[in-house]
Parts: sequence; structure tokens; C-alpha cells
Amino acid sequence: MAFREKKAENNNILEEIYHNDPQGLQQKKPIKQKIVNFFHDKKKVDHLLSATILVLGLAAVVLGFFQFKWNINSYFVVKPTDPLTLNANINTEQDLLGLRQKDTDLDGLSDYDELKIYATSPYLPDTDSDGIDDKTEIAKKTNPTCPEGKDCFVEWSVLDPQSGSLVGIDLQATDEERAAQLRRALVQEGLDPQELAQLSDQEILALYQELLNQIKQEQPSPTVSTGLAGQDINNLTPAQVRELLKSAGVSQEILNELDDQELMQLVSETVTNANKTNGQTSQ
Repeated sequence: MAFREKKAENNNILEEIYHNDPQGLQQKKPIKQKIVNFFHDKKKVDHLLSATILVLGLAAVVLGFFQFKWNINSYFVVKPTDPLTLNANINTEQDLLGLRQKDTDLDGLSDYDELKIYATSPYLPDTDSDGIDDKTEIAKKTNPTCPEGKDCFVEWSVLDPQSGSLVGIDLQATDEERAAQLRRALVQEGLDPQELAQLSDQEILALYQELLNQIKQEQPSPTVSTGLAGQDINNLTPAQVRELLKSAGVSQEILNELDDQELMQLVSETVTNANKTNGQTSQ
């Protein structure tokens, strides 16, 4: 009898520990669930990031055909004043507390915030050189890395659907540099930079890769989200095609360099090749 009572008492103790320490004994939640719980809005997170990745994939396909003829590479040339180039020169082992207390360019933002949250240059008070300092642009909720009045979306938010990497970033780039690019994309899509700052670079990269894999599984034959897919290109006018590409993020400057005949030929080739690729993937 005493043995049974002792055993029952031990079971009660173990049950109490189990309920009081779910992190230790219960199965850990996946990273995606942790992040969804953090933002308290799963639909918002999935919608924003999924939309970003789909649009990036479209831009990569379209720009691939423009590149060889209109020197698209100039959009991705790393400049000496590029924030990522400057940031790479900072010793990654530098004390984070020191970065929080340091403001090298005296723009009112700590070096830590510029590197980890806003992806701006800690050396330049006006990263995009548009005459408005970084702190003012952030307060106005405008992009401090894009000159006012310019569309910078195509320049940095292009995704290669085959490799899963951002076009314009060196394949040897560090995880920190890739995470900074993703933070910029998510901030521009509407996520709070202060909330993103609570996530480590590893969590940002893991979430991105997980969502990318999920989209590939759910949509084995991806289509162009602008409306080109599923339509007969021959039934669209050049003006309609221009509007569709413009809504997908292709800059007006690029579209202006193409006459109607060249535009329709390139778009037709793009859709044809995309359909061939999708057909091979689904087999």
C-alpha cells in the first residue's frame, strides 16, 4: 500500500512539472509557429511574405530577358556607398552594446538600429542622398534607402526562383547581409521594424526559406501573378501588357526603352519559356 501511494505521489509530481515546464518537456513549436505567435496574426504574416516572394519570382523571370540587351546589370552593381558594402566593413565581433550607444554619422539613429533594423548606413546621415536624413524618413515611414520619388523595388527585391537567392547579392554574401535585405523587403511590405528587430537573423532566414518551400509545394506550376499567365498574349495590346508589367514592379524607365514590337516579343518568349519550365517541373 505504501509503495502504491509513493508511486502515485511521484506521478503527480511529474505531471505538475510537465505542465509547469512545457518548453522543457513538451515538443518545441516550429520556428514558423513561434513567429506567427509573436505577431499574433498568421494570415497577415503569410499574406505579406507570400506576396513578396511571388512578386520577386515574377520580376526575376521578366528582368532576365531584359538584362542582356539593356544592361540591366547596372541596377545591381555594388557601389562603394552601398549600405551593405559599408556595413560589411564593420567588425562582426564588435560589441553590440557599443553599437547601441554609438552614432557614427550623428543622424540620431544608433549604429545598431541602422545595421540591424533599418539597413541604412551608419556612416551616412542620408543613406540614399535625397536631401532627407535617415531619421526623418523613418519618422515619416518612407524608405531611407531609396531616394524620394524613385521606385527602388526592382533594384533589390528580385528573387531567383531556381536558386532561392536574391538577384544582386553575391553568392558569397553572409547570412547577416541576406537577412538585412529581407528585413528591408518586409519593412516595405508593411511589417513593423521594431517587431522585426525582436527576431534574430537566423529566424528571419529560416522563416523565409520555410515559406519559399511551402509556396513551391503548394504551387508546383507557378503562374505570373500580374495576369499574363492563362491569357493569350496575342489578345492583349502593348498598352495592356505595359500596365501589367508596371503593376508587377517593372520600372517605367525600362518599359520606355522598348518599342511595342520588342516588348510583345520579349513577353511572349518569357511566357513560353516559363510554361516549358513549369511543364518539366510537373513531370
